[in-house]
Amino acid sequence: MKNRFLLICVLFASVLILASCGKESQSDSPSVTETTKPVLQFVTDAEGGMYYPVTDADGNAIRNGDGNLLVFATDSDGNPVEGKTEAVNHVRALVIGKRIEMPEFRIVIPDGWSDARSYNEISIGNPETLDMIFITQVTDMTYDEKVRDTEKLLEAVKRRNKNAVISSEKIQVGGEEAVYMSGRIVNEGDDANPETRQSVYFGYMVTVHNGKVYEGRVSADRNLTDEEISQMIDILRSVEFVR
Repeated sequence: MKNRFLLICVLFASVLILASCGKESQSDSPSVTETTKPVLQFVTDAEGGMYYPVTDADGNAIRNGDGNLLVFATDSDGNPVEGKTEAVNHVRALVIGKRIEMPEFRIVIPDGWSDARSYNEISIGNPETLDMIFITQVTDMTYDEKVRDTEKLLEAVKRRNKNAVISSEKIQVGGEEAVYMSGRIVNEGDDANPETRQSVYFGYMVTVHNGKVYEGRVSADRNLTDEEISQMIDILRSVEFVR
């Protein structure tokens, strides 16, 4: 029994280790004209492409009316051209400073956390605690299907571990109502067998914005305090939808 739940922890950790690296961008209608002075810092995508993002005074990436990111055009030497920008229809995560930009949404990386090689989804981790948070768009299920699928998962956890505490609540994510379901397993165990003292926490957020389904996943291979759980939920709440 204990091995099954240790496997859950291993799977969560494996996602951090094996997450695909890099980001990908594609050009779109390079005819937007701006007078903003070029920013010298740049970001790169998975293929090594270099971009100079246009940002506001707070470091937020600026998008055009279609929701595409604006980057400074570059000359033949790869230097930014002052006063001219291009619209980039990026399809993967693009990390700009403390922000991770996805095509449909973005998030500010909280203090104490760092990008964990976001690619098809936002992936951030706490290097001290190894807690993880993932946020992605769901394309293969409706909202109701995703909620029910998550409920079945948590029900299975409860059946297999008498110490599991399952809960569900409504929260606000990016201005949208979301359901947050979680499981908490605290095993006291004994000093002779440390594996039996393994504790885990995992949470799932599901919401809809403009007809599209989004999921957030939280994992921690330890016994979280209520305050720590609240802080991780607040990170999910901070998601900003851009389209």
